[in-house]
Amino acid sequence: EEVMEKKESTVDIEKAFSSIRSTCPNEQLKGLREVAMVVKGNWKMIDRFISSGTVTQAITFLYHFDGSFVLEAAKALSALIGVSPARIDVLISAKAISGYVYLLDTRSTVASESLWALGNIAAESNTFRDILLDVGVMDAVVKFVGMEKRKNLLRDAAWVISNLCCGKTPRPDHAKVIVCLTAIKRLLTMHDEVVLEYTLWSLSNLSYRPSTDRIYAQFLERLVELLGNSSASVLIPCLQTIRNITCGPEEQIKHLIKLKVLPRLLALLVSSKSYVVMEAVIVLANIATEDFEIVESLFDAGVFQSLVSVFKSADFKVKCEVVKGIVNATFSGHMHINRLVN
Repeated sequence: EEVMEKKESTVDIEKAFSSIRSTCPNEQLKGLREVAMVVKGNWKMIDRFISSGTVTQAITFLYHFDGSFVLEAAKALSALIGVSPARIDVLISAKAISGYVYLLDTRSTVASESLWALGNIAAESNTFRDILLDVGVMDAVVKFVGMEKRKNLLRDAAWVISNLCCGKTPRPDHAKVIVCLTAIKRLLTMHDEVVLEYTLWSLSNLSYRPSTDRIYAQFLERLVELLGNSSASVLIPCLQTIRNITCGPEEQIKHLIKLKVLPRLLALLVSSKSYVVMEAVIVLANIATEDFEIVESLFDAGVFQSLVSVFKSADFKVKCEVVKGIVNATFSGHMHINRLVN
């Protein structure tokens, strides 16, 4: 509060608003800098910024040819994000989203500010997420990922995509988020833990609705590979994605088995992290369908012996998942029931 009061005392905020509205570039830039300085984290000044009517003027500077104007405008406008939905509504009504998309399309030097804004707006509510999807933000971010090489910006982009894909009540329009698969394919080739975490959560949310086609087949090999990652932040969304995919066509399960997913899953059953063990057991239970060939593969890999070992020392929730896997296998025929008893 002392810092805010000091900033307020050194800035004539009404004069700063007037400077932004002036036609003198030097005055405009000075006004933008002063507003950006005092509104950050200051609700009272944010409301004065809104009531002054200069928010729309500040948005026009996102299109300015001078990067200094763009940066200061982005800083000032970012103060309205994360404060309250009503203030974000002001930005949306003033067409700020188009300005942020423009910064991505032109690969502006302040693209990080644009990504920060879009990611936080999408995370604020499903309503705001859907507004961003409706105006083509996902397409802009996907295009950005295709051209960008800087790791820090790709981290930000992966986070924005994840926020646009998440949410359950309701889930995002599948047709508007599925376009990110090209970006996901590129991001999954990276070896950065942060990028992988966000990208895998995106894929997990996309695959929640089992697909009857093979749109996820292109990711299976990389997903199996990532099961060997030592980071739980990568492992959990990876397991949940595979879990979703194994709820789909048996053809995809057979493909996963050919890619040696079973040894990877068995290795995770001895993890010291119970939530990793739980996810691995759930995936194995999903794989244990009534298909004879698939269940035979599970026997050959020693899956059921391992599940019985897990059952002996696991907590109740894990025990339940182990039982589900064994029950699922019984539907494949009497031969396998006898092997399970043995």
